[in-house]
Amino acid sequence: MIKKNCLTFSLLLMMLHLPAIADESIQSPFKQGLTAPKQEQTQSVQSETTIEPPKTQVQVNNPLNNPLNKLGVVWAQNAIIKADDLLKKKKTIEAKAIIKPLETWLIDATEAHTELYKTLRGIETAKVQAELERELALSFAILRDKAELELGLINIEEKQYDKAVEELVSVVKSQPKTALGMQAYDALKEIGFTYEAKLSEEQKTQEIKPF
Repeated sequence: MIKKNCLTFSLLLMMLHLPAIADESIQSPFKQGLTAPKQEQTQSVQSETTIEPPKTQVQVNNPLNNPLNKLGVVWAQNAIIKADDLLKKKKTIEAKAIIKPLETWLIDATEAHTELYKTLRGIETAKVQAELERELALSFAILRDKAELELGLINIEEKQYDKAVEELVSVVKSQPKTALGMQAYDALKEIGFTYEAKLSEEQKTQEIKPF
């Protein structure tokens, strides 16, 4: 009887130490890393602290930083730089051949990432991914504005001022308080579409500025 009681007691102890098995047959694709137990999260943080991957590895893992990826930000940035170099050499046809389709793509990419952000932010387990999409939408929006400015300057060089106005105004509307927006507004003044306001003495004393 004593041996039987001891065996039963041992079995009870073993059952108490068995891990609980949760039903995880259906999971959100964004669930990994967000709903792990506290103990596993602590181990993950310690692992990341002691073994931090090199920055170059992080950059390689981001496909949008790959200069060969035509859907990425680095490829678009390099294309804008190339078009600008061609414009400085007065090769407007070659510059426009690069920047026009690029501008169209950047507009579409900005809208696509914005829609992804709006969709994912409503999913509780996708908050981090939604924030990533918001940042990507912002990055593509900046590149879109740069491409629009470049196209506006190309149109000015080709004396297509009406087309230039459309591109330049779009940049000013998007970035009215940045250097990029001011560059577009200065270009509008140079072609005679607008001009610099002259402040009265009263306005000067009140320190009212055009922007």
